[in-house]
Amino acid sequence: MNGIPDLLQVKMKNKRRKIQLISFLLCSLKPDFQEKEKSEQIKRCEAMNGLFQYNWQVRNEGFEWCLHQLQEELEKRHSGGMESILKNLFHIVDVEVSWMYAILDKPDFTPEFSDYPSIQHIIRFSEAYRPEVESVVFHFSSAAEQKPVKTSWSEDTYTQSDILKHLIAHEIHHIGQISVWAREMNRVPVSASYVGRQQ
Repeated sequence: MNGIPDLLQVKMKNKRRKIQLISFLLCSLKPDFQEKEKSEQIKRCEAMNGLFQYNWQVRNEGFEWCLHQLQEELEKRHSGGMESILKNLFHIVDVEVSWMYAILDKPDFTPEFSDYPSIQHIIRFSEAYRPEVESVVFHFSSAAEQKPVKTSWSEDTYTQSDILKHLIAHEIHHIGQISVWAREMNRVPVSASYVGRQQ
C-alpha cells in the first residue's frame, strides 16, 4: 500500500512535465502563428485593393466606351438593373460613395439622377469623389476589417470588410448587365477579364 502514493506522485509529476512541455512548444510556435496570420491579413488587404483598382479600370473603360455611343442608346430602356446604361453607371458611383461616407462617418447624401443626365456628368461625379473613396480603400488594413459601421438607411451594423466586399461584387454585377445590353445593341462591350490586365 505504501507504494501506491509514490506511484501517483510519479504519474502527477510526469503529467505536469507533459503540460509544461506542451506549453513550452506552444509558446515557441506562437510567433510563427502570428507571423503567418499577419501575412494572411496583408494578402487579404492587397487582394481587396487590387479588386477595387480592377473595377475602377473597367469603369473608366466603360466611360470611354460610352463617349462613343449615341445619347439615346445610353438612355435606352433595358430589362433588369437600373434599366439603362446611364442609370446603371450612376447607381454604381452613388452606391460606392454612400457606403464610403458611412465608413468615414460622414452624413449621407442622395444625389438625383436628373442632375447627371449625360455620361460626361457621371464621369465628373465619379472623379469628384474618388479621392475620398481611395482614402478608405488604400488605407484598409487588418485593424479595420472588423470595424463596425452604421448607416443612415439601416438599423443593422456592418463590418468595414463586408462593405468593401459588397461594393466589389455590386459593381461587377452591374457592369455585367451593361455588357449584356451592349451586345443587345450589337456593340462589342468592354472586356471584364481580370487576367492579363495591367493595373
